[in-house]
Amino acid sequence: MDSFEWNKIFAALLVAVLASQLIGWFSDALYHNEPPEKPAYAINVPGEEDDAATDQQAEPAEPQVATIAVRLQDASADKGARAFRRCQACHKIGDGSQHGVGPDLYNVVGSDIAGKDGYNYSTAVAGLEGQWTYANLDRWLTDPQAMGSGSKMVMKVGDPDDRADLIAYLRANTDNPPALPDAAAGSETGDSETANTDAAADSPPDEG
Repeated sequence: MDSFEWNKIFAALLVAVLASQLIGWFSDALYHNEPPEKPAYAINVPGEEDDAATDQQAEPAEPQVATIAVRLQDASADKGARAFRRCQACHKIGDGSQHGVGPDLYNVVGSDIAGKDGYNYSTAVAGLEGQWTYANLDRWLTDPQAMGSGSKMVMKVGDPDDRADLIAYLRANTDNPPALPDAAAGSETGDSETANTDAAADSPPDEG
């Protein structure tokens, strides 16, 4: 086969390749489609849906606790007497009663903090200033260690209504107790000051 025949074969192959490319370009131009902005079928990726739902859920707001002035309006000394049973391991209450592990609590409402004669207070409580106002009693029962770090008392009364009932019971066992605070005013009579805990905060934990 001479060179002329070979040239014809190469020319035919070249024409076939060019024709194939032209057909491809023409098809793309004629039938070209842009991808859709949104897929026809949503594909769920594990974990993403749960994360999105979690983000959309607002953090639940902590319930607002009414002031002791408000809670005392409906507090029950009888319920407080029942709640006081858990305190009897350390405290006594009654005219002429003696101190126990904790001080006698008769006439405690409105009295000076660490003001019970004959009781050996811990350094933490002895360093507190002020009186056992309704607000201070509520604060103490909520968390004694927060008010007087190192105090012998560690029991907390978490339920706000239980605290109000206990304070109502203490008030019923106090001669000439302070007047109940004005709930409408949003503050307590004689409760503009709370116990000064600075000295107690610097005190070492009490032993015993």
